[in-house]
Amino acid sequence: MRFLLVDRILRFDDGREAVVRKNVSNSEDYFADHFDGRPIMPGRIAFITAAGLAAPQVHGSKPDILVANILLNPLIKLAPAIAGCMRTDGIAVLSGILEKQEAALMAAYRNQGFFLLKRFRRNGWSALVVAR
Repeated sequence: MRFLLVDRILRFDDGREAVVRKNVSNSEDYFADHFDGRPIMPGRIAFITAAGLAAPQVHGSKPDILVANILLNPLIKLAPAIAGCMRTDGIAVLSGILEKQEAALMAAYRNQGFFLLKRFRRNGWSALVVAR
């Protein structure tokens, strides 16, 4: 599945925000191949960067999809904060972990009410897609 969610960058303020445009058609991959019967068209996506969840643009945004590509220990420590900032029907993509670390990460996120939707593995690395 491809997520090509940007057609044009309308405004970019480095380190603060990006405003983009996406033209949607019925042929988008995620309409045909969504997560286990949960069709989504993300209206708000949060990518956790160096500023992380403390960034002002994340507070109150309640993203449909949250992407966090960091190591295991920070992902575990952030589990309550990630759960708190997301929509109750939101999806989180958690990556930057090794396959052997999946169980530890899922334990932390299950404690926050998340369940595993999908797992991606490549060359010993994992990305877990979770939802509540």
